[in-house]
Amino acid sequence: MLKGSIVYKPMNNYTITNTLLINEGIFEKTSDNIISIDIPSDEFLSKKLFLINNKKKFLDVPGLNREMIPNTYIEEHFRHSLEKTLINIFYITHAHPQIIEKLMEEGLLIPDKILPYTRIDLQENTLTFQYIHSKCQATYKSSREVKKIRFSPRKKYRDLDKQAEQMIANEYSYYQTYQDGIENKDWVKIAISWENDPEQVPAIAWFQANDEPINSFVMNEIKGKKIGESFYTKNLLFREYLDGGTQCINERILITILDTVPNAYFSFERLKLYCECTSEKELHETLVSLFSFKHDISLRRENATHIVQNLLNYYKVHVDDDTVKLHLKTIEDDVKKNPDYLIYQSQQNFFYYINALACKQIQEYTLFDYLATKEQITVEDNDIRLYFNLLQRGRLKDFIQFDNSLFSYRNRIHLIPQEMVHTKVRREKTLNYFVKILQKKSF
Repeated sequence: MLKGSIVYKPMNNYTITNTLLINEGIFEKTSDNIISIDIPSDEFLSKKLFLINNKKKFLDVPGLNREMIPNTYIEEHFRHSLEKTLINIFYITHAHPQIIEKLMEEGLLIPDKILPYTRIDLQENTLTFQYIHSKCQATYKSSREVKKIRFSPRKKYRDLDKQAEQMIANEYSYYQTYQDGIENKDWVKIAISWENDPEQVPAIAWFQANDEPINSFVMNEIKGKKIGESFYTKNLLFREYLDGGTQCINERILITILDTVPNAYFSFERLKLYCECTSEKELHETLVSLFSFKHDISLRRENATHIVQNLLNYYKVHVDDDTVKLHLKTIEDDVKKNPDYLIYQSQQNFFYYINALACKQIQEYTLFDYLATKEQITVEDNDIRLYFNLLQRGRLKDFIQFDNSLFSYRNRIHLIPQEMVHTKVRREKTLNYFVKILQKKSF
């Protein structure tokens, strides 16, 4: 069986568009090809007879029982629909595998990859079926042509270069004076388990330290702790995370600090690894893309949004209503936290836009989860540390494309399962993966 990821976008009964990946070198190459397939007579007749009998089950002819309807009647009155169905059947079973094999030989298709570069278009007037010789003939056009994506150039302001240089210098000086230990606004990764249950697999979660008075009971226990340190607690926050607070309140919980992301400084070394920057110059250009704004939108966000939209145009994502409604409830709960919620709600098209946002986000999440799986993109510790580090710097927030409201909850400490963090980070990493390829460099 030939391997190759193919995404179909049916435009009508005849048109099928396949989205495939070519080699990284992007150039134009267009070819017209004809594949002629001989269909064995017994296979052709059996498929034809099956379609005729199936048509009879849903057909009412005055004066005749369905079992008595002659085959010639079906062939005469439904010839066009029979032809179209037979064309689709024999294209999928016979022509399509040969087209894929030929594309792989020409280097237009790489197995198990799905970037939107090569297109195969089958048009209605190019796909014909010849009854006389029982042949299926498919004429297709394969085009190795990347649709040009016009990315906005960076602004040539010297001030932007100075801002990037100054930020790097400032963060490096903060790193020089940093003292280890959990402080306010640090992100912390912990393992949580019951004291008297040695066989229990610890639960792994992340949270952001916050010194608001409401969090004093937690901060008093974790402040100043370092990676590798453990302590026992009866705090309700950790108890509810394990079992909803139903176990004996006298049983203690073991907390182990697994990792921290300090708020005191930003690690540009992590950013260089994430974006595959091989020099300080590339890192500098990466920051400039964040500082270049047009209509209050940074160059980074504008380009990333453009790429997301182009991917959605290639891969059609259909979302059921129940999924949208479930996500809609999440968005509404988040919007209600805004002090201006009542003003927003009073707008005429408020719920229309909220519903559109829910549908858009679900489509993006579904698409990038799918792309991450197919491209075998995995999340490493450095990716998570960088993600949280970006959340700590307002000027770098446009490096995060998708919704991150999960990580803020009215200044209250709340635990986030590691699995949810991985999902969020993997989507961002997948987008950055496509950005690097489509722009031919990191930005």
